[in-house]
Amino acid sequence: MEVGICDNVVVAALPRRGLLPSPAESAETCDSVLTQSPTVFVVDPDPVTGKMVEDLLQGYEVTVQVHASGREFFAAYAGDEPGCLVLEQRIFDISGLQIQRRLAAQNQRLPMVYVTSGLDVSTAVVLMRGGAVHVLEKPLCSSELLHGICEAVAIDHNERRREAKKRWVRGSIDMLTSEERQLVSLVATAKSTKTIAAELNICCRTVELRRRELVDKLGSNSFRELVKFAVLSWQEFNRYLDSAELNAGDDYYPRMISCTRTNRFR
Repeated sequence: MEVGICDNVVVAALPRRGLLPSPAESAETCDSVLTQSPTVFVVDPDPVTGKMVEDLLQGYEVTVQVHASGREFFAAYAGDEPGCLVLEQRIFDISGLQIQRRLAAQNQRLPMVYVTSGLDVSTAVVLMRGGAVHVLEKPLCSSELLHGICEAVAIDHNERRREAKKRWVRGSIDMLTSEERQLVSLVATAKSTKTIAAELNICCRTVELRRRELVDKLGSNSFRELVKFAVLSWQEFNRYLDSAELNAGDDYYPRMISCTRTNRFR
């Protein structure tokens, strides 16, 4: 995503049409969930808000959906589209706060930018504590609105990226045997080959071979990538690394024995 400037504040901007990702971005393991263009949902009985958002986002790879009511929004929202929500607090059928709470109850963390008028401070605090990215007062300033949308989309982008990476790590741990998970745990704590060998009661050469096999099994390109995986695994799922709760790997491993002997897993 590009870097843009709104009101002299640097924000993660929306992708412009025709802009291709860099090779490094294309190589990211978890970017498959980010291939869809984000959608900016607008929920406001006032058509001026929707028209303003559409005008602001011309030239960007963004879909804008405008809804006049909360029921109309929920009828159209599938629950998994990347993007953000621009909404008025005062909606005749379902208030903005009710929409926010309903999405939270469904574990759908769509970043929100409130646009409203005459909002008291206490209500604004409730909206912000509930997860609103910004609460903007009408009449809207175009640069403030664009800034808020950019920030909300960036938050959604980063959160989806983190969640995809966590799912990949959990799936990878699930594939490992208990011995391999133990090795990952030791690698994560930056222990030397000699120390790992002593703890596992094996020789240093065997540790090196097992690490190399683990690199191949995970589809990593280097030991450095294995260290990154190990650290992330330890941070997110350390209770599983030395436990028997993930048993798929132990069932899976016998079918891989012949590959292990030739040191090929790909």
